[in-house]
Amino acid sequence: MTGVSKVVGADIVGEGPAPGAQSPLEFSYGDDHTAHYLHVRGPGTVVRIERSRFVNVGLRVEDGARLELADCRILDPPGSGIHVRGAGSVVEVEGGEVTGGVTGVLASDGGTARLRNAVVYSSEEACVCAGGEGSSVRVVGGRVGGAWGCGVYVGGGAAGRLSSVTVAENGGAGVVCNGGFDPDPACASAVVLDGANVYGCGTWGVYAASGGRVLLRSVDARDNAAGSVRSFGEGSRVEVGEWCSLDGVSRGTDLSGLCGGGGSVAAFGAEHRADAGLGWEDASPGLAERAEAPSHTIQ
Repeated sequence: MTGVSKVVGADIVGEGPAPGAQSPLEFSYGDDHTAHYLHVRGPGTVVRIERSRFVNVGLRVEDGARLELADCRILDPPGSGIHVRGAGSVVEVEGGEVTGGVTGVLASDGGTARLRNAVVYSSEEACVCAGGEGSSVRVVGGRVGGAWGCGVYVGGGAAGRLSSVTVAENGGAGVVCNGGFDPDPACASAVVLDGANVYGCGTWGVYAASGGRVLLRSVDARDNAAGSVRSFGEGSRVEVGEWCSLDGVSRGTDLSGLCGGGGSVAAFGAEHRADAGLGWEDASPGLAERAEAPSHTIQ
């Protein structure tokens, strides 16, 4: 049976040189002795931290380890507030907040991040980010926003699913899915928004680029500076499903102006392309199924 290390009610502040390693946690610091990191490493390692506060400390989950956070606050971290990397590495966040940092929560190189009812706010580049094939983020409830860049970024063959979440007031786009021009749709980045409010962003509410694929269900996108949805680049696609509101756009509206460079928007039962106006063309497999394919599984 795998043991679980638990930390409850701690106040962890990065100041000065880091203390020595303590298994299964390792505390380290950057070259300038000001950037501190708490590492959780190794297959079978499980660490649970409850009701704790981290100041100037980034959390790193690596090499197949699992970190569970409940009602924790991560404030002004160096780099990423939480970085989970490597196949089999998982972070589960329940409640609490991540504020500041270059990215708030980052999953890369096959890592998985799952957030429920958490607030991720005021990051420099992206509040929630997944990059690299096999990486995934799952956000249920809570709020993502206030980034200088975008609220959620998924790229490089990663996958994301957002449910019952608010993405708001980002300097750039609300949600970005960048496919990286992968010619194989099965390997393209995929994002499913299933119940989301996206508003008050500096550019587009939802942006699919370079072959990225996005599916919207029960999404209210409004009051974003450039518009609700944009699909740009060969193979990029946004599919608008049931119960969506795009700045009041309704059935029968020509959305071809939302497309460019070979991108497409399939909305309200009609196909929209930059060069083809209205007209039906069933050109894409179901995005939900692709996002849940083995390489993109999100639990």
